[in-house]
Amino acid sequence: MTGSKLQLYNGIALIVTFFSCRLLYGTYQSTRVFADVWAAMDTKPPVYVKPPGNDSLAPGTLAYVTEASTVPFWLATSYLISNLTLNSLNTYWFMMMIKAIRKRFVAPATETTQPANKDSSSTSRSQTARSPVEERKAETKID
Repeated sequence: MTGSKLQLYNGIALIVTFFSCRLLYGTYQSTRVFADVWAAMDTKPPVYVKPPGNDSLAPGTLAYVTEASTVPFWLATSYLISNLTLNSLNTYWFMMMIKAIRKRFVAPATETTQPANKDSSSTSRSQTARSPVEERKAETKID
């Protein structure tokens, strides 16, 4: 099954899904969260006040919020740096997925070898396609 068309189609589906969900939609949502967190750093939320005698309306909603509550700078920056790090890892893994599919389905480029130097008696191994055993046999015949 390695190298089959089914594996190619599966790889393409994986790449398209990963790209659209993690890179496009995920980055879009990260920018929206970034804007929300940045705006929340300077905004004081409204304090919820329950109407008297009505306990059924959202009990405990924002009970911890006071007039001076804001998002601390350290919390916002650590969250945003973490989000940026994870988005960078998504991009890295996407590139690795592309590389793996290309490695599996794209034929490697053929290396061009230079012609052997006729003046020199020694040739490099890359210029000859002989194994080490064949080279030793050739050396013993010459000597």
